Amino acid sequence: MSLLITTAYFRRLCIVDSLRLLVSKGFDSVELNFSSIARCETSVEPDTIVHLCRELGVRIEQVHAPYPWMLFGKQETRDPLKLAEKYCSILAPFVEKLSPRVLVFHPLHRGYVNDTYGFNRRFFDEVKKRFNGLGLTLALENLVRGEEPWCSVDEVSKLAEEVGARMCLDVGHAYYAEQDPSKAAEKLLRRGLLVSMHIHDNYGSKDLHLLPFMGRIRWGRLVEVLRRFGYKGNLVVETGCDDYVDVCLNRLEILKFMRPYLENLHLP
Repeated sequence: MSLLITTAYFRRLCIVDSLRLLVSKGFDSVELNFSSIARCETSVEPDTIVHLCRELGVRIEQVHAPYPWMLFGKQETRDPLKLAEKYCSILAPFVEKLSPRVLVFHPLHRGYVNDTYGFNRRFFDEVKKRFNGLGLTLALENLVRGEEPWCSVDEVSKLAEEVGARMCLDVGHAYYAEQDPSKAAEKLLRRGLLVSMHIHDNYGSKDLHLLPFMGRIRWGRLVEVLRRFGYKGNLVVETGCDDYVDVCLNRLEILKFMRPYLENLHLP
């Protein structure tokens, strides 16, 4: 199992600069987060990222898709099929060129659509059809408290099963939504749904995206569950740093220390 890090770790940097810095610290497997593409002053084409990955020797194992409304705005379309068509037309070139194993989506919550169950069912059915045959796994992610109903891991897992997808358990989101991450992981593992995890920490009062072990999440319990079930999926550190670059690089040293323990599901 590989420990990945998000390209959005450097919150102020374009993906090009982010990749170079992550590789300089020894991280050769990453999750591409579209927010790090949006930070570039000029458009970045998929071929640019492909060539850079070859140059640096880095592998994009997972792609984290953006909210559709980040690309189009809330009012551009209310038709889930038309939205899926436009959405996939932007994502497809990146997915086809980069060949990730997992593609992660956020369900659309009640703040964006009225019939959230029906809309998401039709939207993801269409998305799955458009990415069929590319050899990747679609995974739905649980959201934060206040983004009902999809802050519930149980609700997201039901939707995932209905549309033939899997789950990316966001540990920090689950804890902030007052759900025990270890119990949530065990449920998903028993059902064969867990293919990826976003790991970050908080104190239960805000979605802080801190480094693991820097908040109140009981990581020992979670690691024990993953080890007991022989978890082999992605483990993505989805923390972020918007400080000076040298400060952010120093924090990566902590991750370098933690990496072998997390990859082997053992704690120091």
